[in-house]
Amino acid sequence: MPGKALQSSLSRRRWPSATLRTYLVAVILCATLPLALLMSLRIVADGKQQRELTAAGLRSTARAVAAVVERELAATGDGLRMLAQSDTLQRLDINGFEQWLRARGPLRPNWGRLALLDADGRLVFEIDGVSNRSPVPTAPTEIAALAAAWSAKPQAEVLLSVLDVAAPERATWIGMPLGTPEGARYLLAARLGLDVWQALLQGAAPDGGGYVSLVDKDRRVLARTLDFERFAGQALPASAVAGMGQEPSGSQKTTQLGGGESYVAWQLLRAGEWGIGVNVPAAGIDAAQKSAALWTFFVAATCLLLGVTLSLLVARRVTTPLRRLLHTLDDEPRERIAVTEIALLRDAFERAEHARDVLAAREQIALHEAQAASRAKDDLLSMLGHELRNPLNAIVTSAEVLRAAAPESTMAANARAVLARQTRKLTQLVDDLADIGQVMSGNLLLARQPIELRALVDASVSAAQPLAQQRRQQLGFDPAPAVWIDADARRIGQVMTHLIENAVKHTPAGGSVTVRLLAADGEARICVEDNGAGISADLMPRIFDAFVQGERGLDRASGGLGLGLPLVKKLVELHGGSVQASSSPQGSVFELRLPATTAPQSTTLAVVHRIGVIDDNPDALASMRAMLELEGYAVDVAADGPAGVAMVLDDRPDIALVDIGLPGFDGYEVARRCRAGGYKGRLIAISGYGQVHDQGRSLTEGFEAHLVKPIDSERLLPLLRRG
Repeated sequence: MPGKALQSSLSRRRWPSATLRTYLVAVILCATLPLALLMSLRIVADGKQQRELTAAGLRSTARAVAAVVERELAATGDGLRMLAQSDTLQRLDINGFEQWLRARGPLRPNWGRLALLDADGRLVFEIDGVSNRSPVPTAPTEIAALAAAWSAKPQAEVLLSVLDVAAPERATWIGMPLGTPEGARYLLAARLGLDVWQALLQGAAPDGGGYVSLVDKDRRVLARTLDFERFAGQALPASAVAGMGQEPSGSQKTTQLGGGESYVAWQLLRAGEWGIGVNVPAAGIDAAQKSAALWTFFVAATCLLLGVTLSLLVARRVTTPLRRLLHTLDDEPRERIAVTEIALLRDAFERAEHARDVLAAREQIALHEAQAASRAKDDLLSMLGHELRNPLNAIVTSAEVLRAAAPESTMAANARAVLARQTRKLTQLVDDLADIGQVMSGNLLLARQPIELRALVDASVSAAQPLAQQRRQQLGFDPAPAVWIDADARRIGQVMTHLIENAVKHTPAGGSVTVRLLAADGEARICVEDNGAGISADLMPRIFDAFVQGERGLDRASGGLGLGLPLVKKLVELHGGSVQASSSPQGSVFELRLPATTAPQSTTLAVVHRIGVIDDNPDALASMRAMLELEGYAVDVAADGPAGVAMVLDDRPDIALVDIGLPGFDGYEVARRCRAGGYKGRLIAISGYGQVHDQGRSLTEGFEAHLVKPIDSERLLPLLRRG
């Protein structure tokens, strides 16, 4: 011990006490590692930049070559369309059309043959593209392949490659579907040899031994600037095709035909039917990068070795007090530490020791909460997947039935009913998810107005009758005299639907559900009673919490996400009411209370005869027009903003349904221009966006209401009839 004390005293005299920063600055000044790292990073960055420049050049070449091929395809398509305008073909004079083609003289220089196929895929005639004489007949298999490609996409331009034949017979077909006023359908197709595409690629190959390839939809070679005779008709390596995936363009390093690796950039044509590939061998590029990497490693290693050697000499003065700090923490006698920051660090360690147990406990609590949240997320996703698949399965099956069954058959009628029910179920599920988020965040807006509660409850009971009958249950309604409340009719209807369907789902077959409407003490009371098994005691306190559900089997026969009752409670509270639940082994009772109000004075409503619909989605426009016409309205339609304004100002419909997202200009601008043009009718916004700020903006822009797609006829039609 005396020797150690003497050594420590001598050490303190040679090295004065200093801060940790002083020692670290000395280490940094002695080490040259940062310079080595900067140099290494620069070399690596240069290599990466060189690869990116190479890839960019390949992509640019691929785009340029693709544009050339696209122009040839477009020119061929334009030529076929021009020929199709012949009066003889439009009159279905096929012989005259053939004679007219032969009389034109030689067709486009690149066309080897011209063929016409009828709607059944049979060859009507074919003409030599150079001499306009009847050529040697095309192989039946080639015509069959052309007909099959047309049949797969009847309305699209046909691109067919014929490669599984002898080399001189390999070619491509470009076909254009035609239609005549009488409804006849034909395919006019031109046959182009592979030499046409080979000629287009000449001169486009990049330097350094690179080459350009044209491939068909099966990724087989149609043309290639390098060894075309060897590789024509061969498929690209599987690894290269997999690397391309479904991307329309890109670049990668891949295996090339004939062996070896190359850097390739590709550009797809015509929605992926054909593609252009530009390759350069990878050997030269990789060799340069490898050399740069070796030099980088050598320089970095040299700098690191020098820096570590010098740093160790200085760092010794830091490691010695740190070891002494370790002994002090092991309850050995305290010793003086020369480095000020290390002495402070020792004190901090001692204070942190006391707080370690508390932090460990908090960490365990946080871990348990995170695990619980993860389980809740997994449960929600599982339930959501199940609840979405069931109606989707019914919708897909019903669509198949509608496709095969006669339109007026019972099966078709049942299928349409299933589609309507399951679509409403999906809509309700999406609405519940959106509504619970808006309710929980306090952003839900209520469209209050005086409503007669008896009719609304009766409608909800009627809507649930099919489900009750399916489960062989008695669903009854015991109404009170007319009761009026000031509320959002859609939201109260949503509450009633949840309560009634929830009771039906949790009542066994043969049971009964009764809905009672009472009026007393300035309140409207609605009781939904069932004689099911009741609610378990442990579940009752949490029955109105989100995602809480009772035990269910794997079949999840009663369905749901556990959002219905929480949404019911929040919506009722937003209306100034309350909801309570009680249960016993004989069944459950949900009682809903809402403030009553006086009946409004009757008013004379305007009659709506004509409705205008503005929507850029053709299917949505057609279906909305059909639904409104079935309701007896005269309907005018427009598919964009400018056309919509013209339609409204010219026809002056009583009501205009306006989609917000329109081409030309949006629905808000439509509203402003219609009002500026003197339109006095009603405007109703329809949109796929239903957040609070979306609805608020619609109202400020002059719309009377904002309906969220998909449009529910049960909400739209009352708006139209209100006049």
